[in-house]
Amino acid sequence: TPVPPTPTAVPTQEVLFPPSQQDFIVIATDAPLPPFTEFDKFGDLDGFVSRLMENIAVAADLDYEFVVTPTEGVLENLAANPGRDFDVAISRLVIPEEAPAGIAYTQPYLEVGQVLVVLADEDRINSYQDLQPDMAVGVVQNSEAEQVARTVVGVNEANLRNGYSNSVEALQALIDESLTAVITDSYVANYFSQTYSDQVKIVGGNGREAWISQKAYGIAVSSANTELLERLNVAITAVQNAGDIDRLTVAWLLPSDTLTPGE
Repeated sequence: TPVPPTPTAVPTQEVLFPPSQQDFIVIATDAPLPPFTEFDKFGDLDGFVSRLMENIAVAADLDYEFVVTPTEGVLENLAANPGRDFDVAISRLVIPEEAPAGIAYTQPYLEVGQVLVVLADEDRINSYQDLQPDMAVGVVQNSEAEQVARTVVGVNEANLRNGYSNSVEALQALIDESLTAVITDSYVANYFSQTYSDQVKIVGGNGREAWISQKAYGIAVSSANTELLERLNVAITAVQNAGDIDRLTVAWLLPSDTLTPGE
């Protein structure tokens, strides 16, 4: 009678962190979705989200690893099987008015408004409602700004200029007087209206007063994992208060191009 083979003993893996403390998390993200997520020349994950998590993890005293996976199905997996495949999801996740069943979102780590930018000496336009049907409005192609221009501002197709690949191209066209106005992300408008204050300005008020619409980005967690959610919220607040998110926004989300002021 053949002797059955002796099974090879599997070494017991040491549990580094008890689950209750959850000092290690697996993060689902989609990539590449530049500039939020991209790969560096070595094939490693980089981008705004990667650098943001570095800062949040330090503030939360967490170790982590990323799993790159398509966005489709991630939230359903997270809700149905919290902690099995991953613990949180972060990408370009916009916080909805109502979270899906089983999902909770952290407080926003980034809030972005769409604003209207005009030439600094423009005195006809004090809000987007002052735009006239014959005024050309520039937006980045397939952007949130393009959608807002159509659905909120009501720019007609004949005067919507959507051939720009980034916001600097659109702002340059404004300075060159090919456009009357540009709709773009608030952080882009803030930076360029401060850097080129003699050329362009934001209309509609200061700060959020000028926002035509807004989106908030957050981290998705299983709604059952209240301890991790609270830990991440505290860390996000700390990172925001330290100015790190503003710094990362400038480094990763602003186009690297510069404007030519003209005469």
